Amino acid sequence: MAFLVFAVVASAVGIAAVLMHNRRPTTMQSSIGNFERGLRALAPVPETGPEIGPEVGPDPEVGPDARGEDGRDVERVVDREIEDEIEAGAADARQRDQGAGRTG
Repeated sequence: MAFLVFAVVASAVGIAAVLMHNRRPTTMQSSIGNFERGLRALAPVPETGPEIGPEVGPDPEVGPDARGEDGRDVERVVDREIEDEIEAGAADARQRDQGAGRTG
């Protein structure tokens, strides 16, 4: 019986020592330190890249009234090219479907 009491007391002392060693500090200075570490973790990283020149307005060559070298409306040309690519992709898909025996 004495051995059992000794084991329980020794375990309680060991657990108390581990808990006291690993507890968080409760002083005002430690709270301030934790707060400062949190601020540093959230602070943005300063940019050290190359200096960017003054901002300029939008490029006058780009926009709804932009014209290509041949005088055509740039937006319409680009829109038509995109439509052509979409149609070509749809035609390829139809050919694959027909080759596989599916009909659309």
